[in-house]
Amino acid sequence: GWLEAGVFDDIKRQGRSTYQDRMADILGLGGRSHRYVFELSEAERARAKAHLESIGLDVRRPVIGLNTGAGGRWPLKQWREDGYVELVTRLGRRQGVQFLLLGGPAEQDRNDRLKKMSPVPLLDPGCDNTVRHFAGLLSRSDVVVTGDTLAMHLSLALGRRTVVLFGPTSAAEIELYGLGEKVVPDMTCLSCYKTSCDFVPNCMDLISTDMVERAVIGQLELLQAATL
Repeated sequence: GWLEAGVFDDIKRQGRSTYQDRMADILGLGGRSHRYVFELSEAERARAKAHLESIGLDVRRPVIGLNTGAGGRWPLKQWREDGYVELVTRLGRRQGVQFLLLGGPAEQDRNDRLKKMSPVPLLDPGCDNTVRHFAGLLSRSDVVVTGDTLAMHLSLALGRRTVVLFGPTSAAEIELYGLGEKVVPDMTCLSCYKTSCDFVPNCMDLISTDMVERAVIGQLELLQAATL
């Protein structure tokens, strides 16, 4: 079944099982609970905290991490730049919320543009960090907004509230472990796994700022309720 889903798009789109559940079934371990495991040392956490404080982050206030890119393999995984600008403009009205830009070397130009376009400050720790330091920076976020990327997996493995934007890859296959929300546009050709698209607007263009804003606010409210 897993092989067929990897070969035939129509079977892939019909799938409703997560990748983890499929692998567990193949190994005869279905039905057992499981979780991501990614552990940072205290030194790594302290180094990330010091780095962020050096660029102006207040660790006492809520942090929304924005992983703005998607790597080079599937560029369609990344959301619109104007969507991020509109999102931070709206969420910036919420008292005390801070925004942390996240990304690798491929996102440096994109993040630089976002900083120039944004009417609210965007904290930028740079895009040349090692994977483990990147994870440490990400771990200081209360909510992470990301596509289906490495940052999504790290965010979930670190127990961060995560809003994931899906388009060309399968939302059904991703296990959120009760830590977030999937934002999926209404389009019949999702899970195409294409690197380019002839549709205008494409699937990621059809993810509205309203959809992402609602998801982020919902995750922030869950965090606030947990502290009462």
